[in-house]
Amino acid sequence: LTSKGVASAEVAQWVTTFVVQILAALIEAMNLSDQVDEFALVCKSMHELLDYVEVSLVKDGKIVAEITEQIQTAIQERQVRREMNEEQSMELMDAEIEDDVEADLFNTMVDLVTKLVRVFGDAYVAIFDRHCGRQCLDFIRVDANNNNNNTNEDDQILALSLLTEIVRFGGSVASEKYVAPVLQFAQQYFAQNAPSSSGSGVCVPLQQQISYSVGVVAMRHSLHAQNVLQWLSLLKQIVAAPTAKHDEYVNATENAISAIAKILKSYSNQLQSSNNSSNAENIIVEWIQMLPLTHDAEEREFCNEYLLEVLQKSNVLKNAIQSQNGAFIAKLIEIMAVAIVNDDKAKQQYLQLFAHLKSQCDVNVIQQCVQALSEDLRNAFK
Repeated sequence: LTSKGVASAEVAQWVTTFVVQILAALIEAMNLSDQVDEFALVCKSMHELLDYVEVSLVKDGKIVAEITEQIQTAIQERQVRREMNEEQSMELMDAEIEDDVEADLFNTMVDLVTKLVRVFGDAYVAIFDRHCGRQCLDFIRVDANNNNNNTNEDDQILALSLLTEIVRFGGSVASEKYVAPVLQFAQQYFAQNAPSSSGSGVCVPLQQQISYSVGVVAMRHSLHAQNVLQWLSLLKQIVAAPTAKHDEYVNATENAISAIAKILKSYSNQLQSSNNSSNAENIIVEWIQMLPLTHDAEEREFCNEYLLEVLQKSNVLKNAIQSQNGAFIAKLIEIMAVAIVNDDKAKQQYLQLFAHLKSQCDVNVIQQCVQALSEDLRNAFK
């Protein structure tokens, strides 16, 4: 329409009005449907439609409140279904299908809430709080004795996922309301679930979500500065566990590594003031030794960006080259290789960094580092 001369403001008004009408019809479909997969499909459709909404033209927040109310109902019904399934004896195949459907619903609800808060910003926080906030806080509430009475970990993961995205995109209002209970739950979890040699008794998805949540809170600069070293220590425990690199645990481990990076990035000044600069640099070097991330592409992207920033702004790279620190150079080359073969955003910067290392380091050291890589990673430098 704009290509045919229709004013862009008029097009935006027409599209937004049309989308709101479709959203209203989809809400009605949610009311009528009793199928989980149908509800999840409607959530996905809403998620896509919200890309076409001009926020300033949505004068009535009722439609957004009604969508959120449907999410609240879905969370409640999810609990009811789980209780019914626990009472009934289900065939293994039926149980697996049920789990897949519920997992899809979980993801679509989180994605939809994330989109709503990204589109409507802090104005959405009050709507979320009215319909889902108390429900989520109840799932992760820690009492005066530092206990959480809700033992269902699926509910805890869902609550943390929703609250974390609200904190991430909801501005200061969301941080003031939800950061404290999220961190309190995380502290209680770490106190009662220290990583063991076997990893037994640990709910890996919950551990992964807690690490992600702490990282998001750090990026919002909402950790207490005096507790930064404590959070780093707790996250390092996850990374240092003997099972950390096992397939079952690797996603939780990589989220912990990324959360450490987010704390280091967000609290670099505090770390340098509370430690001397060399100690702060040692913490960064210790983090670099935890890399690369091989499974979580989104968190690897963040770690790539932060690592390049560190190498550019600090003396870490300069010191490694001057001392011809072969082990550290080998680690950098491994990190670069993973990013390059995965065609990450940092690929070109890493290729430039590799060329710089070749020009500054002993050729034999570089060759040995490359040859020590697996065959597929060696291909990054051919």
